[in-house]
Amino acid sequence: MSNAVITEPCILAEATKIIEKYHIALKLASCGWSARALEMPEVVGCSKTAYLCIEAVHEGLIAGVCILLTNGKRPPSPLTTDDLLGYQVG
Repeated sequence: MSNAVITEPCILAEATKIIEKYHIALKLASCGWSARALEMPEVVGCSKTAYLCIEAVHEGLIAGVCILLTNGKRPPSPLTTDDLLGYQVG
């Protein structure tokens, strides 16, 4: 991801700190690997390797949370252990 789009380093730092606690679901798919963020399910990735797939989701999360913060909105809270119990990944 190009950090040039993010004009305020403090926003990028805050977004990075927030998403450190987010969860990513990863599974085999026709593209190789598919992943999505549980806290922001609209953020998805697909790649030939698991590492690149997770990196794509991570970059999407950074961008999404930066946009929310820049617009004065609060990003989703990280899921708790109780939230994750029984969570179905489709």
